[in-house]
Amino acid sequence: MVMFFLILALVFVVLLVIITNIVIVPQSKVYVVERLGSYSDTWSAGLHIKIPFIERIAKKVSLKEQVADFPPQPVITRDNVTMQIDTVVFFQVMDAKLYTYGVNQPIAAIESPDQPRCHQRQDHRHPGRSHRQVGHQGEPRGGEEHHPAAGNSGSHGKADEG
Repeated sequence: MVMFFLILALVFVVLLVIITNIVIVPQSKVYVVERLGSYSDTWSAGLHIKIPFIERIAKKVSLKEQVADFPPQPVITRDNVTMQIDTVVFFQVMDAKLYTYGVNQPIAAIESPDQPRCHQRQDHRHPGRSHRQVGHQGEPRGGEEHHPAAGNSGSHGKADEG
């Protein structure tokens, strides 16, 4: 009698392991799979069987277009008007492996390059440029460093005497 319950428990555990490792990936999602801790495959929509204790689903990535809303940023125009610019970014993941392993915090990585674009767009709406983008002599600041030796058009025809 004890042997019967032991076999029944073993069959139950085996069925539980098999059932929990059958994975159905929904449409518009992909699953990034790791085998023994390193990237193995990207599963698209459909039925997949995971190897128990060897493979794991590292990340479930949506392929739908997503919206990221970032907090307003203050901008000062040339005529000393302070404005708040609200940023909304629409993005879509094209490569789930790079989205999972390429950047530690993908949403923060999207926000950082968007901030200068936000200021540049503000410059086009007003005749003046933002103080954050232009120095007092009209030379670019920040990520747009001016290097006359590199042949930038900002040298105004003057030769660089070094």
